Amino acid sequence: MINPRLSCCKECADALALVKEIDCKLYELSLDAYNNIIFALNLKMNQQAVLDLLNYKRILLYKSRNENYACNYSVNMIASKIKKYIVGCRMNCLCDNLEKTTTTTSTTIIPTTTTTSTLITTTTTSTTLITTTTTTTTISLACDATAANSGVGIVSVPISLASTGGTVIISVYSAIVPDKFEIVHNGIKKATSGMTVVNAGPFDNVYGTPPGNAIPPSDASVASIDQFITPNKGAIPNRNATFLAETGITGITAPVDQQLIWWTYTPSDFIVSPQVLIKITGVTATGSSWLITRKCSATTTTTTTT
Repeated sequence: MINPRLSCCKECADALALVKEIDCKLYELSLDAYNNIIFALNLKMNQQAVLDLLNYKRILLYKSRNENYACNYSVNMIASKIKKYIVGCRMNCLCDNLEKTTTTTSTTIIPTTTTTSTLITTTTTSTTLITTTTTTTTISLACDATAANSGVGIVSVPISLASTGGTVIISVYSAIVPDKFEIVHNGIKKATSGMTVVNAGPFDNVYGTPPGNAIPPSDASVASIDQFITPNKGAIPNRNATFLAETGITGITAPVDQQLIWWTYTPSDFIVSPQVLIKITGVTATGSSWLITRKCSATTTTTTTT
């Protein structure tokens, strides 16, 4: 098999420049996923590209801090792998013009009456591509749909519930920077990620919890908080066996390096609130790269509200 090689690519030796290009492509893929949900396009997202780009970003960030990391592979060699994904990225001109000033506030993919951003950037002072101060729209993450992010802060992804009850199932992935994933219903935490903590908790209430919604300032600040998962802490348990034992739902598993979180709800829960939020809390200083995919069984009823 012929491996691609790059020539006359001066910027390819700059690890941080390549990280910027990866972030730009992830931003483009996130917008594609967002539009896929809004307009019910039912297009298949290249999830493998997202996972590969997140992994390459992790390697490049390591190499930018320690040139001896993965010393058998040069930045140019890694660039050859990356360029096949980011070539022709239509977002390059837009990414270059995005304002870079950020403050630590919560991000949501629901445009609300307060100025918030989409999947990628969390600010109260900068403006991204899709913002609003006048309308409120609820968009549910559809079955097999994926949401991805490369940034900092808190992101909330909504899922509409079925009036007859059901189970919300999410496969979560965190790259090198620790992230915490929670299912929240009517302000109450129902499920959490964890290195050893089980799906139903206990929960971390230090970060990403109202009313303060504090954001972790560094990787070290969450090193001892079990609910923040990362391969740096060891192998992330996928919980496949526990999920099957607790729900009886077959045919749904988390891939390697991913983990399942879930919540089984009743019609009474739907009456209390017809949607849940998948809440992801990332680290401020280094940013995070994560991916979530909604899993649905053959009997799962989905509802999309716009």
